[in-house]
Amino acid sequence: MQIKKLESAYKTNADRPVAYLDETSMPAGVYEGSDPFYAVTAVVVPRRDHEAIRKDLLQITGAPYWHSTKANETEEGKATLDELARYIGEGKEPVIISAQAVVDPEDKNLEKARAACLTHLLSSLHAGSHCEPVNLFILERRQDQKRRNIDDHTFKAARKSGAIPLTAETVQVSPTHEHLLWLPDIVSYAYYRKMAVKQPGLFDHVEHMVTHISPVPPVK
Repeated sequence: MQIKKLESAYKTNADRPVAYLDETSMPAGVYEGSDPFYAVTAVVVPRRDHEAIRKDLLQITGAPYWHSTKANETEEGKATLDELARYIGEGKEPVIISAQAVVDPEDKNLEKARAACLTHLLSSLHAGSHCEPVNLFILERRQDQKRRNIDDHTFKAARKSGAIPLTAETVQVSPTHEHLLWLPDIVSYAYYRKMAVKQPGLFDHVEHMVTHISPVPPVK
């Protein structure tokens, strides 16, 4: 079902670019000296480059499965993670990170922050604020139906408000079915390492190509 939905979305989107999205977050109190945050990363890939990048990613990892957090647990995985970050940094794909500090103490599961970051990111990407306008958004499939329903509600609200048009398509699939989702996974993990544990090494490889946006203005 996921593969068929993805294939249909690609066919409808034709030759337009596609945004691949992944999240990262840290609640308050996890690391001393680090502020809480929620962020959604988008890597926008032109249609003509999809197959070439998929092949490159498989060649670097040597396996059809990738998860940055898991990879960082071994020395071999860390080396591959660094190589992947360097690979992304050598490309020309726009990278946009929509992030906000989580200031609502009642937002225990961070769903409010996720909705805000997603809505702002999708709206900015569709408007062409930071790259060629995007109409197809591919996200990593959330593990349970309840959270997928929350996202569906977020997307419906975004369409209803006019943040994105009715024609904008959002598809949740497993990275097993779409390896291009590894791109935002790697950038999101690099961002987490920089923000949460003050280790910017991975993010240094890609920071020059990142545009930072926020759904809320910074507190003065």
